[in-house]
Amino acid sequence: MRDLPQDPPAAAADIAAELDEEKAHVILQIERIINHLGVEAAYAFLDQTKQCLSEGGVLTHDGKRKRSPGGTFFFLVRGGVTAEQHQAIWPQHQLPGHLRPRRTKPPRLTWDEARAAIPDALSQQGTAMSAKLTLVGRPGKIIEKEHVIITTLTSDRAPSIPRGVPKAPEAPVVYLVFIARQQWERVAEALAADEAERLVVTGYPVLDKQTEAIVVLGQSVSTKLTTTTSQQERKRPSGRKPSA
Repeated sequence: MRDLPQDPPAAAADIAAELDEEKAHVILQIERIINHLGVEAAYAFLDQTKQCLSEGGVLTHDGKRKRSPGGTFFFLVRGGVTAEQHQAIWPQHQLPGHLRPRRTKPPRLTWDEARAAIPDALSQQGTAMSAKLTLVGRPGKIIEKEHVIITTLTSDRAPSIPRGVPKAPEAPVVYLVFIARQQWERVAEALAADEAERLVVTGYPVLDKQTEAIVVLGQSVSTKLTTTTSQQERKRPSGRKPSA
């Protein structure tokens, strides 16, 4: 068995010479490897490097050329250490793919688990500075009062919910909507003329315990087409007319 220099700087200089590497930063990196893995482990990687080079070497990631002896040495070290050792040796580098922890999808909270946490959450309640709920869809039967219109929108298709958050119940949610007559008159004609048009209502939500419906007291009322057109006009540079 060969005698190995036990002094890290001396061992690093010896390994660098074996790899035909003269640059100071390369020698310092080899010394860093020795400090974290030990002299014997560093020389073991050197032996692997020589064996690999004798068998044809290792290509770079793009496959266009073979790695240099020093590049092969570092490639083998990166592939042969633990994630903790890699972070210690190359703290500024991202972990290679085989060392990165796999992302697991968080388990979705069940409603039973959520309900169990509610009393604790209610024990110290926060304060909502504002509350808004926006509905988009076709209104149901229109009930006309003197100064207000009453209608319903029912949702039975839950949108995509982030992982971890409880899945929306399959039971439909009924929204009881109150719209000022003046606001309703601005959208009624468009809704009647086009069945594909959609009502857009933003308002203050209130839970009606008697009907188990969510009451929405309309504040802003428009249609989908009107909203889209308005957004396009805001994005259009001033003074520029739409093309015919």
